[in-house]
Formats: sequence, C-alpha cells, structure tokens
Amino acid sequence: MLSAVLKSKTAVQPSIQIMNAFVKMRKILLSHDNLISKLHEIERKQVDFEIKTEEKFEAIFTALEANPATPKQGVL
Repeated sequence: MLSAVLKSKTAVQPSIQIMNAFVKMRKILLSHDNLISKLHEIERKQVDFEIKTEEKFEAIFTALEANPATPKQGVL
C-alpha cells in the first residue's frame, strides 16, 4: 500500500479508506450471498408447488375424463 512506502498522513489516509472500502465490499458480498441463497430457496419452493399443482390438475382431469357427466335433463 501507499502508506508502506510513504509515512505521511496524506499517504496513510487513502490506505485506510481503501481498507474500509474492501471491508464494506466484503459485507455487501456476504449479504448478497444470503439473499442469493434465500432466492434459491424460494425458487425451489415455487418449483415444488408448481409440480404439486400440476399433479393435482392431472388427477382432476383424469377423474373428469373417466366419469363424463351425462345430462339428466335437456335445456329448456
């Protein structure tokens, strides 16, 4: 870093700011990692829900096709 070569306050201050920037960047990346894992979990749940819903619709349509409704009385 610059402060390793130059010992003035002018050289030390930018080095401190650079280190603070890296610390903030690390925190942001870690927080995004948590958000990404939460999004993956939500996506997995959504896919599971979609599969279960599709299975339920298939069961309903299969039951409807197996027992077609016959009209008991015509339309007047």
